[in-house]
Amino acid sequence: MSVSVSGAGEFDLEIEDDGRGFDGSGTKKKPGRGVANIRARASMIDGEVEWKKRDGGGTKFKLSKLCQSSITT
Repeated sequence: MSVSVSGAGEFDLEIEDDGRGFDGSGTKKKPGRGVANIRARASMIDGEVEWKKRDGGGTKFKLSKLCQSSITT
């Protein structure tokens, strides 16, 4: 897992695993709302999410958000 904030105020959270992978195409094998809930919660903070398969197995998840400074001068 890694978390970073760039000088331009972009916040990134990345989580990787070495499991069997994840199919983010929207084709469901089991009923559930997990992916839809993650997308809905990210949109509540104007964030973006993405999933990618890792070479050799596993999944990489990324949440990105442009943060605005709350400091005024």
